[in-house]
Amino acid sequence: MNAFMKAGLRAALVSTTILGSAVVMIAPVTAQTTTATIRGQVTSASGAPESSATVVAVNAGTNQTSRATANANGEYVLVGLQAAAY
Repeated sequence: MNAFMKAGLRAALVSTTILGSAVVMIAPVTAQTTTATIRGQVTSASGAPESSATVVAVNAGTNQTSRATANANGEYVLVGLQAAAY
């Protein structure tokens, strides 16, 4: 291999490495979720589902409230809750 071919090979290797690094830096970054979801079911004392019941979670530190209404089966979902005592 002559010096000209070696220089060309080095230039190709360097540019491939630089472009490859740029692609890695552009790749989307994913993070862990910092919120939680609570699912449950509201039932009466007899065990029957309570439809239209309102479920409220209150963050003990901030007094922020999250509300959900139970469906016909008494099921509810509270979404987007920050980590805290409720």
